[in-house]
Amino acid sequence: MNNHIKIMAASLAVVAAIGSARADFIYNNSTTDTGYRLMFANNQIIGQEIIMDGTALGAMPYLTNFSFEYYSPNSSFSGAVQAEVKFYQNTGTPVNGYNSPGSTPFYDSGWFSLVAPLSLPGGTTVATIPFNLPELYDGPPSGAVTPLNYSIGMPADFTVVYSFQGLTGGDLIGLPSFNAPNQPTVGTNNGDYWVDSGGGNWSLVTNNAGPVAFGMQFSATPEPSVLGLGAMGLAVMAGLIKRRKK
Repeated sequence: MNNHIKIMAASLAVVAAIGSARADFIYNNSTTDTGYRLMFANNQIIGQEIIMDGTALGAMPYLTNFSFEYYSPNSSFSGAVQAEVKFYQNTGTPVNGYNSPGSTPFYDSGWFSLVAPLSLPGGTTVATIPFNLPELYDGPPSGAVTPLNYSIGMPADFTVVYSFQGLTGGDLIGLPSFNAPNQPTVGTNNGDYWVDSGGGNWSLVTNNAGPVAFGMQFSATPEPSVLGLGAMGLAVMAGLIKRRKK
């Protein structure tokens, strides 16, 4: 094998390594739809505490995207229905022995528009929020009120909080429940959820209809410096190939 082919093979190996390391699930609860939907009123604030896969999170501390499934029996919305998602560390006042969400989110998506998902199987669809990686990309995700704050370190245990607004007439929206409690494909949850009755006054709710585990996925990537080194390696290899051609 001549040097040119060796360099090309090495380049492909680096590309494969970067591609395989670029993103993976650190939390995934989207496998089995239980058929239960927790319906929301306008501006109701409900969240679920989730626990990332510790091994995966340790290797991939930077989020690439977050997605959640939502439900509506409507083929179209009468109002301009929007959602807002916030991430809170659980540093608030204990409720039934568990720390409630803290006073300040470390991420706030701001309000974004939703489409009615009835035309899709099961009446559910997925909303995805992409994140920009620090050091590699410029600026926060578009529209974020509070960009993802990595200065705290990506917590392994935190609460994802949802709100919806713009429901009018017969508009309905809710979150479907997936899998059994403590049985996400990746990570875990407890099957109960937090409700804010106003001003950060949280209560912990166990649903009489059964455990609730919202359909969510978190994907993450290794530390940007690792990806940067891989990209640098590709650049060096490309330069060597170019020199060989002269």
